[in-house]
Amino acid sequence: MTRMKSVFAVLLLAAIGSVVPQAHAATNVKVVISGSSAMWQSMALAAYHSGKCVSGGTKPCFHYTAKNFNLADTRPTTKGGSTAVDTGSIWIVWDSNTTATNVWAYIKVDSLVGTRCYFAQPHVTLR
Repeated sequence: MTRMKSVFAVLLLAAIGSVVPQAHAATNVKVVISGSSAMWQSMALAAYHSGKCVSGGTKPCFHYTAKNFNLADTRPTTKGGSTAVDTGSIWIVWDSNTTATNVWAYIKVDSLVGTRCYFAQPHVTLR
């Protein structure tokens, strides 16, 4: 199942890139946040803003929401443990900028997990 999610995420990023008409267009990941379910929907509505985008985005914006995405914290492996994996739902919003598509994302996990992921060194990865 994890492999299918990875393939899907790659295909989604490819689709985002194909929305941009220029072959040399870049992708600007503006923010990837993990955190509280209390903020998840409000942040999604603010980022998408009925297709008008968050400030700094080029309208129209597009969105995608999915369940069962994982945050993987590899720090425990340095002490002989195993990777800590937390699962949550994600939303992704991207704009119509023709030179560099802007992307915003938020994965919903427990507040404590979001704080742990924010301060993690090395950084937590999204799968």
